[in-house]
Amino acid sequence: MKSIIVFSGSTIGREVVKLIREINFKKRAWEILGIVDDELYKKGKKRIDDVKILSSKQIEVNKNLYAICAVGNIVLKKKILKQIESFKFKLATLIHPSIFLYEDTKINHGTIIFANAQIGHTVNIEKNVLISFANDIGHDVKIGKN
Repeated sequence: MKSIIVFSGSTIGREVVKLIREINFKKRAWEILGIVDDELYKKGKKRIDDVKILSSKQIEVNKNLYAICAVGNIVLKKKILKQIESFKFKLATLIHPSIFLYEDTKINHGTIIFANAQIGHTVNIEKNVLISFANDIGHDVKIGKN
């Protein structure tokens, strides 16, 4: 089992926690160590959906941990990705178990694909892409990073 830290306690962060739990229901793969969200931590929030809230100041460099950036705002996403890189975490790739992927589909690290998305054949998804619920990605599409 791999250990993962979710960066952001936002709505997307909470949906990512739910996604991880749905992945684990199908096949136990992830242990959620916490949600890093400095704003919630400063406000005294201890847990979200039974997951511990952490401050980025509590995090240490660890090459064996996975992380996922659970934000949609591109400016904030880039900032968080630099933070993840500084901690030497591996980027997780989270794909809902209901998603069918063709053999010629390429999905890079840091990508999140929520339930009921449709991914066509010969699709190339770069790093750190978020595909929300019930999106339809046609065949031969390339989605750039972030």
